[in-house]
Amino acid sequence: MFLSYEPSHTLVDLSKELHDIGFSILIVNDGSSAQFDHIFEEAQQFATVIGYKKNEGKGYAIKYGISYLIASVKDCQYFITADADGQHLIKDIIRVADSLQEKNEIVLGVRTFDRPVPARSRFGNDMSKFTQTLITGKYLKDNQCGLRGFPMEDAQWLLGEFGNRYEYEMNVVSHICMHDMKFVSLPIQTVYESGNPTSHFRPMLDTYRIQGCIAMKGLASIFAFIVQCVLVGIFYYLVFAPIANIQIPMELSLFLSTGAAILFSSLINSIIFHPRRKLYQFFKALLLDVTEMIFVIGFMEIFFRVLGLNLYLALVISLFLSIYPTFFVVKIGNMLAWKKSK
Repeated sequence: MFLSYEPSHTLVDLSKELHDIGFSILIVNDGSSAQFDHIFEEAQQFATVIGYKKNEGKGYAIKYGISYLIASVKDCQYFITADADGQHLIKDIIRVADSLQEKNEIVLGVRTFDRPVPARSRFGNDMSKFTQTLITGKYLKDNQCGLRGFPMEDAQWLLGEFGNRYEYEMNVVSHICMHDMKFVSLPIQTVYESGNPTSHFRPMLDTYRIQGCIAMKGLASIFAFIVQCVLVGIFYYLVFAPIANIQIPMELSLFLSTGAAILFSSLINSIIFHPRRKLYQFFKALLLDVTEMIFVIGFMEIFFRVLGLNLYLALVISLFLSIYPTFFVVKIGNMLAWKKSK
């Protein structure tokens, strides 16, 4: 399935080559202007072309294509989404198809980035990886690659996923991570033209959309943060500090409030996302939160004990500063687990 908006002749070349080796090709014209009609007409020799007049975005195009497959291609078992600008090589598309047939699991392409990456692509990739790792607790080396493969049994939840533009693909990855779904990470080669001129990605606007959707997935974590801030004040000011003359009320208050926040977050996530392995997901989240708590307590010792800042100000600063070391701990842990699985 090629999602195409105002393509070059590369779309025709890709369609012909894939058609000649036995692939069925579906092209979704995402509201390209009339001057590109001749490209879609030429591509019809090798592919089924569907579409609509107004540009709606990549996410909408994917869902439009899936709806067509459900309604019109009854024997379809798998489908692959790929960019129409030649960024994904034929040999890698074939490897995705082979993996789908062999394992019947979702396949996520992972670009190797062994060559210089255009700034507009690097900016969006880095921001989304950072935010998604903190929200989902899973580090993916590349979470924006457009080359992906899905068994048809995943079609219904893919249709229901929120978003019509680039943020849709990020929501799909977040769904996979939060529901603890099995998937294959497949390293692929990526070809970028100089300056990435065929890309329709808008660095600021589309990154804002992507980041906002990832944050929406993490609403439970945001509420847990509020719960933690409220409880730490209650425990410190109302419970421990008035009755304790030793220097542990802050640490004990932080420990108990963090524990309550963890339980709250885990409960909400289990209700909203229904992970397949609830106990496993709970202990994984617990390990992540304990790691963050260790960093927070360390920073609190500096800002609250040594520098004498207000409890809440010290807590907010410490929580934000702990984001970065926590991110790298998650990244390293996931990469080690991935290598072990290989």
